[in-house]
Amino acid sequence: MADGPSTIESIKITSYEPAFGIIGDPAKWNPTTRQSADHSMVYIISSILRKAFEKYDYIKKENDNESLWKYLMLLPHDYSQAAIYNEVTRSFMPKIEFEHGGKEYDELYPKGIPTSMTIKTTSGKTFDSGLVEFPGGHAANETVSLSNILEHKFIKLG
Repeated sequence: MADGPSTIESIKITSYEPAFGIIGDPAKWNPTTRQSADHSMVYIISSILRKAFEKYDYIKKENDNESLWKYLMLLPHDYSQAAIYNEVTRSFMPKIEFEHGGKEYDELYPKGIPTSMTIKTTSGKTFDSGLVEFPGGHAANETVSLSNILEHKFIKLG
């Protein structure tokens, strides 16, 4: 990945129409409450990246998608006022471009939740997820155990 948050130059998210129109709405790019942050793709992605950089040494040792998914999952404290105004989270937000993926993405929804993300660093590296139709946590994803993810979520939220 990159050496630190400042080395991220740009983040491009491409998604299907309902996501683009609802959680990608530019009016939600500056959340000030838990409710507005919960419905802001810009905030959600920025928070996950912040968490990844905070514990990068731990994350780079993890090779298991399920463990990483559990670690990076946003929890109630990630929507506190302190988290919403976190300097690192806020530094990622203006670097995000969100676009509609058009017919290719729309045809995969609602069966899946097609999304892709490309991150470019200041050193010229590019990280591209490619189109992901069934991310971890989706019932049709086979790279993580849905029952383990749900159990983890229940324990963290219960």
